Amino acid sequence: EADAVVLPYTEASQSGIAATAFAAGLPVIVTPVGGLTEQIKDRVTGLVAQSVSARGVAEAILDLSTSNALYEALSRNALHHAQTSLDWKEIGATLCHALDSLTSLPRRRRQG
Repeated sequence: EADAVVLPYTEASQSGIAATAFAAGLPVIVTPVGGLTEQIKDRVTGLVAQSVSARGVAEAILDLSTSNALYEALSRNALHHAQTSLDWKEIGATLCHALDSLTSLPRRRRQG
């Protein structure tokens, strides 16, 4: 059981843990590194700490734990994000659209 997921990384690209947390309706707190700031929408699906430090993470945890309204909004948004943007049908549709766009581009001629 958990109320939130905290990812206090000093470096990261993205996290499968965050996607799993969203599917469980859990807000995610991350440090502002790498792709985590793109994966977690600050104050929408989770919180991005102000710094990569114990103090920054602690302040974000305190922010989340002292506001029921914030917690409930983040939880609801995280679950919605998992059920829409992270849904395989949505991912497949996005991929198909991108591939469709590529196939409509003019072919490049080989040099040489």
